[in-house]
Amino acid sequence: MTNHVVIFLAVMALLTCRTHAQINQKLIRELLPGKRWALALYIADTPLGRDTILRVHDCANEFLEVLPNGSFISSNLRKPGTWQIIDDSTVLFKKSSGATIMTARISYLSPDSLVIIDFVKNKDIFIQTFNLCRPNDVTFEDSRPEFTILETWSLVAGGQYFQSGLADIGIARGELTTWNKILYSYGAHLELAPWNSIYGLIANGWLEDKRFFYGGAVGTYYDVKNIFPFFRPSLGITAKQFMPEGYSLHLAYGYNFIIGQKRNSNINLHHISIRLRIPFSRQERKVRRLPTQEYEGQ
Repeated sequence: MTNHVVIFLAVMALLTCRTHAQINQKLIRELLPGKRWALALYIADTPLGRDTILRVHDCANEFLEVLPNGSFISSNLRKPGTWQIIDDSTVLFKKSSGATIMTARISYLSPDSLVIIDFVKNKDIFIQTFNLCRPNDVTFEDSRPEFTILETWSLVAGGQYFQSGLADIGIARGELTTWNKILYSYGAHLELAPWNSIYGLIANGWLEDKRFFYGGAVGTYYDVKNIFPFFRPSLGITAKQFMPEGYSLHLAYGYNFIIGQKRNSNINLHHISIRLRIPFSRQERKVRRLPTQEYEGQ
């Protein structure tokens, strides 16, 4: 069946607002599971009109595989999810955590073609057409451009000062996206001032765009006698655009919101920090993407 015929069937289902007459639970159980379905077209139907967002055929990286045991896998899931039929034409897809991914109305189903319609909360409608993946199918087509994500593990070192000084050392996991040069990082840090008997363990998360740093942290300080839980928002500037890819140097202001009544004058509430990020492990990952959608490529 050609893509044009599949599109026609999907559009007719939308215009009539009815499920295709042949779709029922028995047909779904017979034809949907046990196959890998390769996405062929992704069509958006909005109040502004209907548009084909992408054309694709890639059984390795853009697929839906529904299994007879009630689970499914797809290119967009890190872990297998679950599926269930909730009426004669609607299938509910969930993550392994139980969160709903999609409530899909099946508007057409044959041994080698599938059309599902996803009605989302904002009233837009998304039509997905699939073709059956044949054994050893190596056909590749994708209308999306290919980009690179640089994944790194890095050593992070620096210090902070305001009322008193602390040394900062840690490790961070990060992703640098090549299409907008944003660096996403998260990691664990030690903030230490042994000369003042201050020891801190902190979980950090931040991003750096072309000029600015935005971060947040939670953790606890210990002064040998008491513990001081806290959370910290941060804002600053970054010089990563002047450094090799994956490296960064940022200067930021943060405020420690200490939880509880106890205080220690050697723990900064306001503080200025400077931090250098040095990668020791680097790996590139290819993605094909649109501004609001991406999937892993080879």
